[in-house]
Amino acid sequence: MTYHINIEKGGQTLFNEWFHHHYGDSKLEINPKSTTRTIIYAQKDPVLDMYTGTLDTPVVVEGQIFLNGGLYHFKVRVLTLDDDTLVLPPDQQTVYEVR
Repeated sequence: MTYHINIEKGGQTLFNEWFHHHYGDSKLEINPKSTTRTIIYAQKDPVLDMYTGTLDTPVVVEGQIFLNGGLYHFKVRVLTLDDDTLVLPPDQQTVYEVR
């Protein structure tokens, strides 16, 4: 599966990245930290140039996400399912959006 994850707060983008997992669900661990930029600890797929993780080895993100209280806007778009190269048409992509 290929995912695009965007996190905003107060109209400001805090996180906007692509992720891939060859077998389905991926785990994303967010560690709030007062930094000037968001740091991602994960391997990148050499062909797709996207961060990859597993349930055993999550993608770890450090940054100002959840550092302060308030409403966060999450938008997760699923772009591929069974085949890494088969990108779903926009009208068939599943989008999860939470505020």
